[in-house]
Amino acid sequence: MLYSNIILGLILPPNGVINPRNGTYLISFVNSSTALLGCWTSARYGRRYLLLLSFFTMSICHFIVAFSIVKEYNVACLIFICLFLAIYQTASAPVTWCYVAETTTDVGLGVAIQSLHTVVLIETLTSVPLIDAFGAQNIFYIFGAACIGGGIFVYFFVAESFGLSEKEKKCLYYPGEQYGRKLLPGEDTFAQFSSPVMYEKVDDERTYASY
Repeated sequence: MLYSNIILGLILPPNGVINPRNGTYLISFVNSSTALLGCWTSARYGRRYLLLLSFFTMSICHFIVAFSIVKEYNVACLIFICLFLAIYQTASAPVTWCYVAETTTDVGLGVAIQSLHTVVLIETLTSVPLIDAFGAQNIFYIFGAACIGGGIFVYFFVAESFGLSEKEKKCLYYPGEQYGRKLLPGEDTFAQFSSPVMYEKVDDERTYASY
């Protein structure tokens, strides 16, 4: 979305129905409308499943966009850019923040948010120079490879949190647990450190004042 008009200006003709301006309007509409579906998908399907599905399908979209740029298939290029956005907004985007909030502490959530804005800043500063230097098609190939890398990371290192209790979600990456690092000397497991009574009351949806 940041540079859709610039990218489309490199691959679409300036005149006609399918031009950079109308393409940007279409991308904006798809981006905003499919974002609403993310509330439904993130509440219905597993986090790990949606992340794996989204990363690998988004990589396919990127590769097809790059191929379409080379072959000058303008309509196909625009269609798969919109398809990428639809997949991103219904799966990867909402699920990522649900997952981070479910499995980390407030400090971890802050680090995730700061990381996001840092990446956005880097993309803002480098997108146009990279497109000028390497061409739009090669940038999409890089994006596709990055999505594959994200899918591989999810496959090996991301646990499913959908349907778990609050306690089970928070202990997924705790030291000593299945996806956490090894315990250091003197450290306690999650079960030893946490209060079972507190989490039982949270799971029962009692008020803070009750405990």
